[in-house]
Amino acid sequence: MTNAEWALRYRALGWSVVPCWGVQPSGLCECGRLDCGSPGKHPRVRWTPYQEQLPSEGQVKTDRKSTRLNS
Repeated sequence: MTNAEWALRYRALGWSVVPCWGVQPSGLCECGRLDCGSPGKHPRVRWTPYQEQLPSEGQVKTDRKSTRLNS
């Protein structure tokens, strides 16, 4: 199952899903902060709005096409 399929499954369960930064081959976070304390483990977007309202299925699909979601 792809990350996008998992994200849609979680959304169907009513769980909040947000795109997260990935990890570069060097081990650094894709967020670009050299001092990142959570490489690949933090959202690419503000996730507070997603706590109150789930993204649409279209938003989930778009987010997963343009960003990498950690496995």
